[in-house]
Amino acid sequence: MTPAEEHRNKIVALFLLCLTLLGSGSVPIFLRYLLKAETDGGLGLDIWVVNALRYSSAPVFWLPFVLMRMRRGKSASDGSLLIHGTHLRSGVWKAAIIPTVFNLVTQTSWGAVGKYADANVIGFASKLAFPFTVLYSFLLFPAERRLARTSSFWIGALGSLVGLVLLSAEKFAGSGTGGTTMLGYLLLVLMAISWGAYSVSVKKQMSGYSSILSFWVISTYTTIGLLFLMFVFGDLVTFRVMDIKAWAVLIASSFIGVTFWHVMYYRALKGVGAVVSDGVLMVSPFLTVAGSAFVLGETLTPLQAVGGSILVGGGILLVIAHGRITKEEQANF
Repeated sequence: MTPAEEHRNKIVALFLLCLTLLGSGSVPIFLRYLLKAETDGGLGLDIWVVNALRYSSAPVFWLPFVLMRMRRGKSASDGSLLIHGTHLRSGVWKAAIIPTVFNLVTQTSWGAVGKYADANVIGFASKLAFPFTVLYSFLLFPAERRLARTSSFWIGALGSLVGLVLLSAEKFAGSGTGGTTMLGYLLLVLMAISWGAYSVSVKKQMSGYSSILSFWVISTYTTIGLLFLMFVFGDLVTFRVMDIKAWAVLIASSFIGVTFWHVMYYRALKGVGAVVSDGVLMVSPFLTVAGSAFVLGETLTPLQAVGGSILVGGGILLVIAHGRITKEEQANF
């Protein structure tokens, strides 16, 4: 790649990263608006129906691209769209099972939390997932254990924990206001734990397959699971009461937060690297705060604002620590 091509590649990656950032900041607002009770200014839709419909757009949308690549039997020069019929008949479906289990837990808790937590709280608490990703990597990959020798790792981990405690302290003390319940905080912690496990299992299980193929197979499995849960637990009357506005918001949330978000994020990773990408995405909760105040009229208490900021700061330190270890590995390779 020539210097000019590399420069253009980074410009495209930064542009897509900005779109990814806007997507990350807006998704909690979409979820809150879809699930919040009508009496509180939301649409009051069923959790299971919304969750299944939002996620189902991804495998449906990307299926034609997968089929086209299978038919051509070719791949891009960088392997980013490597899709062969032999791959689909090989171990990719088996390899995707473990990540899918964690993803189902993640999507179920993430899809439900909009009913029990304010959008701005969701935005901050969702960043707890990255510390869990780092922790699981630390436990499963020997090379990652060098993180324990960096001060950034320990300060970042402590900051994430302190930030979460401050973010939820008022509610657990019984003095909190707003729409976030204790169940909402517990769902956010469950989401963070499972998302961390999902991220690491994708790295461990799917490293031999392209990112788009991996995402398509996992999203197909996940959609089947979410549709099953919808038919078992969902209130299917929701389909009859959804108007054009509800469908428009749900479809926008689906494409921005699921279908396109993953692909844009993968592209940003390739162009500017994980440290820049994950570091920039740590800013998204502040966009959520601004958006939720404007759209939903939700605000943070001073203690929640301090806690959320500390949590994000801890996450940024973990990103830096993880980036240093990755750079050392590449230098020694």
